[in-house]
Order: sequence, then structure tokens, then C-alpha cells
Amino acid sequence: MSRAAASAALAKNLTFGLQDDEPAASDAARSALALFRAAGHVAGEAMALTDVAWYSADLADGERALAMHRQVGNRAYEAHTLACLAEMHERRGDRAAAESAYRDALAVFATVGDRYGEASTYARLADLLGDADARHRAEAILRELDPPAAEQLRIKRPGHEDSVFGAGLDPDRHTWVG
Repeated sequence: MSRAAASAALAKNLTFGLQDDEPAASDAARSALALFRAAGHVAGEAMALTDVAWYSADLADGERALAMHRQVGNRAYEAHTLACLAEMHERRGDRAAAESAYRDALAVFATVGDRYGEASTYARLADLLGDADARHRAEAILRELDPPAAEQLRIKRPGHEDSVFGAGLDPDRHTWVG
């Protein structure tokens, strides 16, 4: 790996580590994007562009990142980018586009075998649509992977009575949080 690509990878990792500080994470994502571009590392550029799109809520950047992931065959990040696009659509109030992108993400997560990605996406669909079947699918996957986490789906937390994510599933990281 070239020095420039290594620097870009470091900036990309910094973006993940700064997720709780959105302005800093956004800056790190933009730095990673510039560094990956300078290094000519298309897959890294696409990953960084996904992060830039996420933090700026820029659907056009997200769509460009998705096309790049497909171009280089990065199916795992294709699924992640689809999930990010779905949530951006959801935040804009476009439930139909959000549902479509979540369903596309589900298909790719299943293809690449990312069961946590599938569970997270089913949980997002459950929240978006009030879909009991999607919630049950998320629970079933989590019972396979992490039974205590699946039980947390049943815990209702104040202010999150109808949300799967109130129970501890982090939609951005596709992981469970304490």
C-alpha cells in the first residue's frame, strides 16, 4: 500500500472512531476522500464518499458512492451505502424511497452473508413501516448471532417504545450497543 493510500486509510478509520462527534467525523471523512482520490484508490474513495454523503445528507454523493462500489465490486459497502441512502430518504420523509433502499440493502447483505447488516436493516424496516414481520426477522437473526441482544429488542426504553433502536441496535454501525 502506498504512503498516500495508508494515510487515507488512517483518515477513514478516524472517521469511524469519531462517529459520536459528527463535525469531526465529517471533517475526517472529507480528508479521507481527498487522500483516497489523490492516491487513486477508487474503492477507498467510494467508502469515504459514502461517509461524506452520510454526514452531509447528500443523496447525490450517496448515489455516486453506490455506483463506485458497484463499479469496483465492493458488495459489502454497496449494502452499507444502500442502508445509508435509505436512512437519508427516511429523514427527508420519503418513506417509499427509504423502503425500497432498505429492501435493496437487505438483498445485498444476504448475498454477502452480513447477518448483523440484515438484522439492522430489518429493524429499520420494522421502525419505518411498523412491520411486525420485519421485527421478528431481526429478532430471529439476532437470536442466532447474539441471544442477549435479541432479548434487548423486547425491552422498552422511555421515549423509544415503538423503536427497535431504542433497545440498543446501532443503525449506523450495524452492531449492538450497551
